[in-house]
Parts: sequence; C-alpha cells; structure tokens
Amino acid sequence: MCMRAACLLFGALSLFSCRAAGPQPTARVATATSSHVLPDVPGFDGGPEEHGTRYWRRTYARAAETTTVTLARFSMSDEQYQGWLRMSKADFPQADLPVGPTDGNGFYQCAANDPSRCNLLVQLRCGLHLEIRGQGIARREDADAILRGLGLPALGENCWTGATE
Repeated sequence: MCMRAACLLFGALSLFSCRAAGPQPTARVATATSSHVLPDVPGFDGGPEEHGTRYWRRTYARAAETTTVTLARFSMSDEQYQGWLRMSKADFPQADLPVGPTDGNGFYQCAANDPSRCNLLVQLRCGLHLEIRGQGIARREDADAILRGLGLPALGENCWTGATE
C-alpha cells in the first residue's frame, strides 16, 4: 500500500510540474542580512540558493548530514488536496506543522530499516509545497529542526501573490 501511495504522489507531482508557469511566488527576505528566500537555519550551514521559475532550493549541512530543501509552487484543487490528505494520512507518519490542519499537511517518508531517518513533505492549502530530503541519511530530528528554522507560516504569508527576486 505504501508503494502505491508513493507512486500516486510521484504521478501527481509529475503531472503538475508540466503545467504552464503562473505567477511566481513572493520572495521573502529571511533576515536583515540575508537575500535568501530559504533562510539561514540555526545549527546548520546553509549552501547557496538556486531557483527556477517555480521553485527555490538550498542545501543545509550539520556535521556529516546533508539535507536539501525545495520550496515550490504546487497549487491543488479541493479534490486534489483531499486526495493528498487521504494518501498522507493512510500511509505515512504525520508531521506536527506550525499551521492549522485546514492550512496544510505534512508527512514523513522514513527509511524502512531506520525510522529515525526521514524525508519530510509538506503541502500548504495556499499552493506551497515543501520538501526536506535527507537522501536517506538525515535524521528526522534534523528535518524537524530545519522546518522550525524555515518559519513555515511566514513563508506562506503572501502565498504566490507576486514575484520579487
């Protein structure tokens, strides 16, 4: 069942990645000294930020652990979002997000042989999609620390209303 859900999610992501470009996300300046949309996170060394027309990506490192964060535009209809919720809640451990349950949902994809090693995927109802991926080696607590450090509610404040770079 878990593999089927992962295949469905991959298919949905592939389908929406081919849509015509819409308005770009509003960039948020994380700190007074940072021009990054994805901010510096305490306890991690942040790499350079890359971006395309519909995403931002940055790598964070702590000791030997490396985690890649991708923030992307991924709008969903009500029906699609309900499908995300069904898949997420049926097959994956749920993440404790700093937004209300009607505003977003997140879940962990954990290594079968070590459930403390996880990726974290988040979909906000306003159209933000966030992936915190440790390539199978990062600890779940690192994904949680990065999520806290990103300031998720602030990232979604002006959810895709305009473009600044």
